[in-house]
Amino acid sequence: LFAQLAATIPDPVARAQQVTTQLQQSGIAPNATITNGFLTSRATVQRRQEVSLVLNGLRNTVTYTFFQSEQQSTSAAAAAGAGDDFSTSTSVRQRGMSSNLSHRLSPLTTLNVLTSMSKSDSSTGLSTNSRVFNLNASTRLGVRTTGNLGLRSTRTEGGAISYRENAVLATVTATF
Repeated sequence: LFAQLAATIPDPVARAQQVTTQLQQSGIAPNATITNGFLTSRATVQRRQEVSLVLNGLRNTVTYTFFQSEQQSTSAAAAAGAGDDFSTSTSVRQRGMSSNLSHRLSPLTTLNVLTSMSKSDSSTGLSTNSRVFNLNASTRLGVRTTGNLGLRSTRTEGGAISYRENAVLATVTATF
């Protein structure tokens, strides 16, 4: 987003403020952590290709992201007993996509719908499919206070263990 606004907002400080404002209006924490989904206790090399399409409207933003990655352990062979995702395989390949719709209900309230799916394959033939659905409403409760209410459904199938989760999430964030 920062790079996308460079042509319209050349001042980096003003651009950073605009990015923060847009993220907050979409119910996304500007300092949210992005993780790669791997537990590693060794050095790895990751190659990732990603393409995204963002469509901005007056009250809606739609984002589509497609990705492919391959992560390899730098060890010559998978270390037995290392206790991480590379204990039985030296490489993991992932492919997936996500879509997000952010709709501004009012100047203070935003509704977000996120769906994502991914497939992971290891060099040993182990395969895992994951699907996530999030529905989140975010509203500004005060000058420095935001409230969020969300629903999340996660399904992971394949591999050693299948996993299902349904959750209701509520947060109140106050900035000092």
